[in-house]
Amino acid sequence: MGKGQTQCDQSPMNIQVAIPGSRPGEIFYANAGIMDSDAQSAFSHGHCHSLALAVHRKTGWPMLGLSRHSRNGDLTHVVLEMPDGRWLDSRGPSQPDGGDVVEMDARQVISLGDHSKDWLSTDEQLAESFVEPLLELAGMSLTDHEIQPSQATA
Repeated sequence: MGKGQTQCDQSPMNIQVAIPGSRPGEIFYANAGIMDSDAQSAFSHGHCHSLALAVHRKTGWPMLGLSRHSRNGDLTHVVLEMPDGRWLDSRGPSQPDGGDVVEMDARQVISLGDHSKDWLSTDEQLAESFVEPLLELAGMSLTDHEIQPSQATA
């Protein structure tokens, strides 16, 4: 298993996913397809870029890299910009809070996980089952007219 990759424990009722966090030895357990506090924690502590990329592919919404709480300006979080201007991450929609923001394309987001020692490997497949529950948390669905799937490839 590579840096930041996940393991699944399948049962007839659900698929439990072990999601590595950003700290050594940190593991979050979440049920695939359920955006509860466990999944929110997992995607807030190591796999925000994986979730942002999966949502971007389904919606076409821009991905934004943030450098919150970073002394040297390095990116620390990835969110999506919703059509109404709010930001979306695993905790749901929020108002932009300023700071340094840079728009990112799919290749840049993937390279965060694949080429930086400070980010976990990008795992878009893991995040796919959380896209629709996250959109529901934001009061949207994949059938909304604001959603235009991305044609981006990497």
